[in-house]
Amino acid sequence: MSHDDFLNSIERFLNLSGMHATELGTRAAGSPNLIHRLRKGASCTMKTAQKVIDFIENAKLGRCKHCGSYLHKARKGDSAHA
Repeated sequence: MSHDDFLNSIERFLNLSGMHATELGTRAAGSPNLIHRLRKGASCTMKTAQKVIDFIENAKLGRCKHCGSYLHKARKGDSAHA
């Protein structure tokens, strides 16, 4: 995946989810400035990119009615977020 493709998938997710770039960077990779740096042309490690890709692929859009966090695919035994 090219840098542009990676950044486009991030931007698409941010637009659809309403999540802020700092929150995505923090939640996906523990780096609040990650998305801002990528937008300015910086690169990241493959490991970090995979964390972001995994986060985006596993996220559902919308906020949880129970806790206010973004919904994720339910895990076994996770009835509060199903």
